[in-house]
Amino acid sequence: MSSRVAAASALAIVLTIAAGTSIWVARVHAVTDAIAQQRQLARVLFDARAALDESTARSLIRPGLHVVLTDFAGGHVFDALGATVARRTLPPAPGDLAAPGAPDGGPPPGAPDGSPLPGVPEAGPPRAGDGPRRLLPALAGALARIAPARVGGDTGAVTISPDLDSLALWLLVDVLAIVLAIAAIVVAATTRATAGARAERRALEATSEERRETAERYQRFLAETAHELRTPLTIVSGYVDILRASTAAQGFDERIIDGMRAETARMRVLVAKMLTLARLESPAGIPRLIDVAAATQATVETMQRRYPDRCISLVAGRAGRIVIDGDDLADALGNLIENAIKYAPGVEIAIAATTHDGRATISVSDRGPGIAPDEREKIFERFYRGRSHDSADGLGLGLAIVRGVADRWGGSVLVESVPGRTVFTLAFPVADEEVHALAG
Repeated sequence: MSSRVAAASALAIVLTIAAGTSIWVARVHAVTDAIAQQRQLARVLFDARAALDESTARSLIRPGLHVVLTDFAGGHVFDALGATVARRTLPPAPGDLAAPGAPDGGPPPGAPDGSPLPGVPEAGPPRAGDGPRRLLPALAGALARIAPARVGGDTGAVTISPDLDSLALWLLVDVLAIVLAIAAIVVAATTRATAGARAERRALEATSEERRETAERYQRFLAETAHELRTPLTIVSGYVDILRASTAAQGFDERIIDGMRAETARMRVLVAKMLTLARLESPAGIPRLIDVAAATQATVETMQRRYPDRCISLVAGRAGRIVIDGDDLADALGNLIENAIKYAPGVEIAIAATTHDGRATISVSDRGPGIAPDEREKIFERFYRGRSHDSADGLGLGLAIVRGVADRWGGSVLVESVPGRTVFTLAFPVADEEVHALAG
C-alpha cells in the first residue's frame, strides 16, 4: 500500500509541476504574440503619420505590455502602463540646447529604428539601485526572455516590452498554485498512507489474535488428548503383561502378546511426545542451572538402557552450564539420539559435548545414509518423516521437539549431512556466571 501511494503521489507532483510550467509558458507566448501584434500596429501608425500623443500611446497598450512612445518633434515621452499614461519632457540630446531634433530636421543621435532611444526602457535585469523589491520582476523577465519590440521614424519612436510587474505577479501566482497543489498531494498521500497503515495494523492484530487463539486451542487439544490416551494405554499395557504371564504356562503363542506389548509401548511413546509438544508451547518451564556434560551423560545412559543392542559413545569435555529446564534438555537430546538410532540402523552413534565461543554444544553424529539437501529444513516440521524413511516408526515429532526446545531457550539446532555421515548440533548460550570460569 505505501509504495503504491508514494508512486501515485510522485506522479501527481510531476503532473502538477508540468501543468504549472505549461501555464507559465502559455502566458509568456501570449505576451510575445501581443508584442508582435502591437509592433505591427505601431508600424501602421508611423506609416500613416499618426499624431504621437497620449491617445496613440493608449491605442497601443494591452494587458501585460509596457509601451513607451517618444515624440521627437514635441519633445515628449508618453509612458503607458496598464490604465496610466505618464507624460514627461524628453531631455535634449548632448550638445543640442536649441531643440530636441537635429539641425537638418532628422532624428537626434541614437534615434534610428532598432537602436537605443532616449526614454526607452531597456530589456534585462533592473539596475542595482532598484532595490530588493525588483528582484521578482527581474527573475520573471529572465525566465520569460521576451525581447522588446522597437519601431522608429523621423518624428518619433515606440518601444513595446513586457510588463515585468505583471509577469512577476503571474509567476508568483503560478508558483504558489504549484506549491499548494503539491502540499495538498502530500497531505492526501500522508493521510491515505496513515489510514492504510492503521488498517494493515488492525488486520495484522486481528490475524495475530486469531493465530494465538488457534494455537491455544491446538495446545489444549494436544494436551487433553495426550492425557486422555495415557491412562487407558497404561491400563491396557498392564492387562497385556497380566495376559502374557497367565498364558505362558498354557502354550499360548507369545508372539501375539509380544506384538501387543510392543505396539502399546510405541503408543505410549507417541503420547509422551504429544505431551512434550504441548508443554513446549506453554509458557517457559522452570529454568535451572544445568551442567551440560552431566545432563548429556545421564541422557546417554538412559537411551543406552532403552536400546541395549546399539552402541552409543560419549565424549564430554568441559561443556559448562546453561540456564534451561532440565526436562527440555533431556527431551531434545533424547530425540536426537532416537532419531539417529531409527534412521541409521546398525551403526555407532557418537555424542560429543563441549563449549565454543560462549555456547555449549552437543553434537549427535552417525554414519547412516544421510539426508537429502531439500529435506534438511523440512525434517524439523511436525509430522514430516522424509521421503526415504517411510518405514521408520514414529509420527515425525522428534525433531520438531528439538527445534521447539532450541527456540524456547535461545538456542539453535543445525544439521550437516552427506551420504555416510550426518551431524546434528544443539547449541545454547553459556550462563553468564560460567563465562569467566570457562575463559580461565
